[in-house]
Amino acid sequence: MNQTPNQNENGKNERKPPPLFKLIAAVLPVVVAWWIWKPLGAYCAILTVGFCGARFIWTLSLFLNAGKCSVVGFLWGLIMAGVVFVLASATVNSWWAKAFLGIWGWLALYYVACPTRTWTAKMMAGDIKLQFVAGLGMWSYILGLGIIWLVVWLHH
Repeated sequence: MNQTPNQNENGKNERKPPPLFKLIAAVLPVVVAWWIWKPLGAYCAILTVGFCGARFIWTLSLFLNAGKCSVVGFLWGLIMAGVVFVLASATVNSWWAKAFLGIWGWLALYYVACPTRTWTAKMMAGDIKLQFVAGLGMWSYILGLGIIWLVVWLHH
């Protein structure tokens, strides 16, 4: 039986939660973690941004060619580098904690290469593009974060 991503094994459509519920479900744990301990909030925020961005890129990669996917991967790495830099600067002062958050952000980029199991075989054709986007994103993340930290270090 051919199934769409919204159908369960019985072929019945499942109700999707409204977008506002998804937003609240993504932001609420980050806010609570931030309230408890700011480094934990930064850790959760990096994880949430990585996962939410990955879901957007999964669907986007189905409709883009390899050239446009390379631009998306490069920009995704730079955006994540900026997010991690801002979160690390706002939450921790020690260099080892900033390095930990930087490594965590680098690992969060790899979510792009791990699509959910609800993808059909037709959608998995974009899997190679996702690997490419994730790889390019990880390299541009290292480049972007390195340039940001270098500029901040030279500014002092």
